[in-house]
Amino acid sequence: MIETVWNFIHKYYIVPGYDIVDTLTYGIILGLAVFGIIPLLRKYCVQITKRFLVAVSPFIVFGATMRELVYRGLGIYSSAGVYPENPWAFFVVSPGIFLTMFALTLAALAAAKYLQKKKGIDYTKTLFCIGLVPMVYNVFLIMANIENAAPLFYVSAALVISGAFLFIIMQFRGFGFLYNEKNYLVVLAHLFDASATYVGIDLLGGGEQHVLPRFLIEHFGTALVMFPLKLIVVVAVLYLIDKSVEDALERRFIKFVILVLGLGPAIRDVALMVL
Repeated sequence: MIETVWNFIHKYYIVPGYDIVDTLTYGIILGLAVFGIIPLLRKYCVQITKRFLVAVSPFIVFGATMRELVYRGLGIYSSAGVYPENPWAFFVVSPGIFLTMFALTLAALAAAKYLQKKKGIDYTKTLFCIGLVPMVYNVFLIMANIENAAPLFYVSAALVISGAFLFIIMQFRGFGFLYNEKNYLVVLAHLFDASATYVGIDLLGGGEQHVLPRFLIEHFGTALVMFPLKLIVVVAVLYLIDKSVEDALERRFIKFVILVLGLGPAIRDVALMVL
């Protein structure tokens, strides 16, 4: 019995890669985490505003870039080792990195709120500064080790074109809700992810790890399918959120999580392509 359970865990959660089992598991964990943290945000009077998004942006970049720096063994990450040979490396590669960054950001937020209570310093400023230091270190490591800058141009071009298409869509009746609470930023984050995926797979010959995108890309024979997939799914989800979630904090935090799920992988993929 114990051996059977261990073999199951090893197959679906330890061996690198994504399948339907671990994808569903991580999705459930994410959902529980989202709705578990909302009461904490409410308790400590944290609002999902533009200032909050700016404050946590360094943590998003830090976490997204750290994954690739670990894989490359650059800088202080050279001692992290490779997962699963080094079990601790799970916490600095995907998907464990999401747990790590969640914990680090939450700890930094708690420290920032404490400092605001004691010294009157706006917690968003403290939070931004805490995340800025490791983010700058990671960005410096990447810039110092760039081997191919061309993907930056390709991804930027794809994002501009798809972003322009999004702007055209927003002019049609029925899509005005994309202006609400800057919903279009969430869509742009996922178009960024689609752009990075397209460049990485179609232009550079990479592969897709996640289950549904991998299936669709293999079925259609091109990663261009990611653009309509992202547009249809993300726009539909945002529409449903706006229609069904009345509480502003809950609604905005869910959108924030969706934004991170697009932005994080996109930044990581770009880092992968340029190194």
